[in-house]
Amino acid sequence: TGGILNTGTILASNYGLDIFDGGTVLGGVTNIGTISSGGTGPSADRGAIFLAGGGLIANGITNTGLIQGADGIYVGQTRGYPTGGTVLGGITNLGQIVGASAGIAVVSQSTVVGGITNTGLIAGTYNGILVGGGSYIDSINNQSLSGSQVGTIAGYQSGINVGGVVGSINN
Repeated sequence: TGGILNTGTILASNYGLDIFDGGTVLGGVTNIGTISSGGTGPSADRGAIFLAGGGLIANGITNTGLIQGADGIYVGQTRGYPTGGTVLGGITNLGQIVGASAGIAVVSQSTVVGGITNTGLIAGTYNGILVGGGSYIDSINNQSLSGSQVGTIAGYQSGINVGGVVGSINN
């Protein structure tokens, strides 16, 4: 219930943090170090932080370090886990979230409540942020809540690619 705090380095060939099959982290995830995983391409379905199969993170994800992988953060379904994932409490980035495909991918009937707030860098080769069909993010704020700091969301194809539902985008 105390959540996950990374102050060092987590390296893996597939998933840095793998929360799946109904797994739950109640105290949120905080990264001030590095979480890095392998995998490449637009359909690698691998994230440095990977949430699928009904996995849940409550109290959000906060990053002031580096999260990098095929997708920096992947919330969705895969071949082995036919249901998506949920993040309650949002995703807050003051560091770097980068992916060979997307910086953040929320796809396949997945949900982020509490939005995405970025004052750092979110970048992907294809999409900075991907919101796939059937998925929902209540807001994307590319600045601090006070508006005093502005972040960068970048992708070769799209900075923000919306195929699902986003309540609001504030840039």
